[in-house]
Amino acid sequence: MAYALATAAGRATRLGGGEVALVWPAAAVAVIWLIAVRPSGWRERATHLSMLAILTFGMNILTGASPQLSAWFVLVNVTLALVAFEILTYRREAVVLRDPADLARLVVAVAAGTCCAAVLATAFLATVTGAPVWETFALFAVRNGATALLGVSVWLRLRGLTW
Repeated sequence: MAYALATAAGRATRLGGGEVALVWPAAAVAVIWLIAVRPSGWRERATHLSMLAILTFGMNILTGASPQLSAWFVLVNVTLALVAFEILTYRREAVVLRDPADLARLVVAVAAGTCCAAVLATAFLATVTGAPVWETFALFAVRNGATALLGVSVWLRLRGLTW
């Protein structure tokens, strides 16, 4: 539910009827989702990843994207979440944000995930719509990176607090 709402919120910020949104809260929610289901078995994690893909496709269709673009955004969003998740969880028992080393790992994970996603988004948009390559890459990387870094860091800090 949170991912669907985050996708709809992001799609609502599209510029001038185009496909590029100002913010993408779904980037943060997708990474958080994967972190939250990490303790589950591999089958349950695969089910959640499938649900993430289906929701990405469905919400993009419902908010006016073409089937081709929606399918490509599945690849973009799942790649961002998986790359960031794998870096965050590599050789770690738990994903936390308690010290500068944790923050550095989070920044690297989000940067790597968003750059991978931005390459995929740029490849599609530059090929299909003729969008300028460097501008499109920068827009996707900065927008997804800022949103994911803010959202995941706030969630990790709030999760780590004792109330």
